[in-house]
Amino acid sequence: MRWLQNGWSLGRDLFRYAAGGKTAGGAAIQSVLLTAASMLMTLGSGTLLARGLGPHDRGVFAAGTTWPYILGAVSAVGSEAGLLICCSRSPSRAGAYASSAALLVSILVGVLGLSFAILAPRTFLREKPDIYEVALLCMPFALSTVLGVLSRQVLYADRQFISANVNAFSQHATYTVIISALFFSGSLNIRTAGMAFLVGGIAPLLLVAPRLLRTLQPPLRPTPAALSELVQFAYRAAPGDLLAIAAGFSDRILLIFLIVPAELGKYVVAYSISRVLSVLVPVSSVMIKKMSSLESGYAKRVHDLTLKISLLMFLPALFALEISAHAVVNVLFGWRYLGAVPALRVLALEGALFCCANIGGQLYTSVNRPGLNSAVQATSASVTVVAVSILALRWGALGGAVGLLIGTATRVALLWGGMAVALRLGMPDPLPRLRDIRAVRSMLASAGRS
Repeated sequence: MRWLQNGWSLGRDLFRYAAGGKTAGGAAIQSVLLTAASMLMTLGSGTLLARGLGPHDRGVFAAGTTWPYILGAVSAVGSEAGLLICCSRSPSRAGAYASSAALLVSILVGVLGLSFAILAPRTFLREKPDIYEVALLCMPFALSTVLGVLSRQVLYADRQFISANVNAFSQHATYTVIISALFFSGSLNIRTAGMAFLVGGIAPLLLVAPRLLRTLQPPLRPTPAALSELVQFAYRAAPGDLLAIAAGFSDRILLIFLIVPAELGKYVVAYSISRVLSVLVPVSSVMIKKMSSLESGYAKRVHDLTLKISLLMFLPALFALEISAHAVVNVLFGWRYLGAVPALRVLALEGALFCCANIGGQLYTSVNRPGLNSAVQATSASVTVVAVSILALRWGALGGAVGLLIGTATRVALLWGGMAVALRLGMPDPLPRLRDIRAVRSMLASAGRS
């Protein structure tokens, strides 16, 4: 009973902390709650998309839309964080910074998109014309989504947290509404889904434009000084950002070439369900703010608290999903996707480890050891590539899931081992106790006053 009472109090404190959104911590909780809602909406649109397209076409659509995501992420390397920092430091020059960042990413998207359009059908997508067609149709999404991200960074720098978070949510909401309309009207196919993908990226940009223009101070044009500062920041941030992109997309890129589209469609379905569990750990982003203390021992204690509370929320849902995976897939996606059940069970477990790895990585950053964290990421990404390459050829979607699990488990093992050996902070303590919930409530209260 005491566990339930303290758990209810923790949830109430999280809600109160997020309600205003006027502090950075409150905004973080708001962002996580809206991200949770976005993920649920994405699952809903993904369900309709999978039912409307079938496993083969769902796999083709997933493979095609992967490339605009990658190109957009690569184009924004360093610029996203650089714009936020520069606008926060010099609000009077925000117009010049924003214009310079928009110019920089537009050039990069144009160059990378043109290179993809010319080279892809002659090289790595030569035997996959259907995937190339979808990728080319959706390529403008790369620019619209990156410009939308940059716009939200300007709002974050101006402490307009609610507007920025709601705008991020609007992309998922727009896409879900369009997919729903297409599905129930019987008009859903790969091409119309691609158009919905495009509109979902453009709509938030149009919605945020008036507020953005009111926020930015002139001159609203690129300047050599602002452009030079952003390029230098992007250059320094590029290795770490590119490594994170490679780690995040390695499994899907490999599976595009290693398994047939129908198997990829099942993998995407399993992956989307497994990631919904992450909405059960909203406390992490608030607690991670506390790790910025200069005293590493304190940061380690906050890390352990975050890990305990996150696992306390995650593990019961993970257990329920492992038991009910067959029924969940059948109800949401239908009998054609029942082959995704084994992969779902593996990816759900991988999701729990991924949560632990993200929290651990934040500890390394907070104690000023980002290079060590990057080395761990590079090692785990290499392990993932090797494992997925071997296992997917043998077991299809299940092999890809197992390979990703091996890579993520390697990352967790290296991060936790490094805490004891390299950071000299000892191994994590993941077992939750009643006093841990009280400690989290106390930290939330102090953060809410900051």
